[in-house]
Amino acid sequence: MFKTIKTAEQISTERAAEAVFRMRQQRNRLLTETDWRMVSDYPGANQTEWQTYRQALRDITTQTPSLDSTGQLTGITWPTPPND
Repeated sequence: MFKTIKTAEQISTERAAEAVFRMRQQRNRLLTETDWRMVSDYPGANQTEWQTYRQALRDITTQTPSLDSTGQLTGITWPTPPND
């Protein structure tokens, strides 16, 4: 049997795809955690701030993430959630 050896370009492409996948997972988790703030009867006075935060999370895919040598996601500037 022959073992397929990946090129440096293939490895780089796979790492980039993994970084994007992880970024989207994190983004989706943060959106899910704040869904309840978007209901019409949300009691907070800062719903507009939360809408802006959530839009920034959706826009995060315009950034280019990478993985460091330990596999941690880097190269992303996450938005800061509003204060309650």
